Amino acid sequence: MTPANIKVSSLLLLVCLCCYFRASPEEQILKFAIGQIRLRYVHEVNTAELVGGALEGCVARLDRYCQYYDRESVAQLNEEIDRQFAGIGVEIQIDPETKELVVTSPLPDSPAYKAGIRAGDCIIAVEGQEVQGMAIEQVSRFMRGKPGSTVRLRIRPFGTSELRELAVTRQMIKVSTLLGDRRRPDGSWEYLLEHPERPKLGYVRIASFAPDTAQELDSLIGRLLGEGIEGLILDLRNDPGGLLGPAVAICDLFVSSGTIVTTRGRGGVIRSVFPASGNAKYPNLPLVVVVNQETASAAEIVAACLQDYGRAVVVGQRTFGKGTVQELISLGSRYGVLKVTTATYWRPSNRDINRPPGAGEDLPWGVQPDAGFEVKVEGEALARLNRARALRDLANAQLALRWRAALARSGEGSVKEEMLPAGDPQLAKAVEYLTKLLNEGDNMAEGSQLPLARNN
Repeated sequence: MTPANIKVSSLLLLVCLCCYFRASPEEQILKFAIGQIRLRYVHEVNTAELVGGALEGCVARLDRYCQYYDRESVAQLNEEIDRQFAGIGVEIQIDPETKELVVTSPLPDSPAYKAGIRAGDCIIAVEGQEVQGMAIEQVSRFMRGKPGSTVRLRIRPFGTSELRELAVTRQMIKVSTLLGDRRRPDGSWEYLLEHPERPKLGYVRIASFAPDTAQELDSLIGRLLGEGIEGLILDLRNDPGGLLGPAVAICDLFVSSGTIVTTRGRGGVIRSVFPASGNAKYPNLPLVVVVNQETASAAEIVAACLQDYGRAVVVGQRTFGKGTVQELISLGSRYGVLKVTTATYWRPSNRDINRPPGAGEDLPWGVQPDAGFEVKVEGEALARLNRARALRDLANAQLALRWRAALARSGEGSVKEEMLPAGDPQLAKAVEYLTKLLNEGDNMAEGSQLPLARNN
């Protein structure tokens, strides 16, 4: 060994000894236990797997939002956060009657759409392997791959018995988090609510909060105002949340001043304060927010902020109460990342959004609908509403009618119950209020401000 190597080895040994003696007795025990398992277990074990298992056990002792992602899972986590992946750009569901895999909508301008795949087409096989009976997640993995690579599909176009073989080139697919009232034939969304009395109501569902959500919403509202919308319904039902930054930016579009949200760490110490910029682009746009028991995290931040400043009426049902901040801690390419809860979200009114373990309904967690605007949808009624929403999201009207009939025959629903938007009591309440507000505005003197559009 050369003198240089001896010097480096000695330095590394010194660093290791320092780390060992600085470790707590508990950390030393964990290291000792892993070493003993490696030495004594009846079969040879992989140290990386032992460490991964130990990490999973550690976060399992915290809260349900903490998680360990091994290196194979990190890519999937990034896809969920960024809403971006390499694929062909189709949404798929299982036919409730035939159990076949059906394209519910090709994304506009996607490789699938350019290849001639349309809503209602049935996917028979991927890369020569028949997919009937497979889980949707498994088929999705088959269809994804490296950008520029090709996937072979066998499909049966809607309404025919012929089979077609297609080779579709994968590309990066960016999935928008903004959904509308219904699909157009090309798979794009219609953001004007179908309503006979007020045909100029904008309607936007936010599926989650991804990096581009706020910019997309800003651009969409500008376009809708150009089309003459009179008010906007922001539907945050079933939104699990996502990134904090886009939630703050969305609030900043509507609120002119004040604190949007505050985060607090251990011991209630304030970690971050997010104030409004003072450059709200839509401070006077009549606005209603719809929430339910599955509205969580970043979606609750938006609902709470707009409610606290009187900027929007909140309609629906008490939200989930997931008011915690998770940070991703990299463990290097070998071990992936840890997702760890580091803080809680506090709304402008200085109330904690998070629901503590075991907290009852009498405590002020989550976001409650405004007085007089609570509309509960639970149990079988919620299941019917979710089915109705899924049917309305189909880009093929004939397919939607056939699936409604199949559900009715199976006893899972009726054609009348599955029709939207009339069959959605929470949305109906939002429309009722916004229509009344706008009618009052029609009777006000020109230049007067609607009572909803205010900032405190």
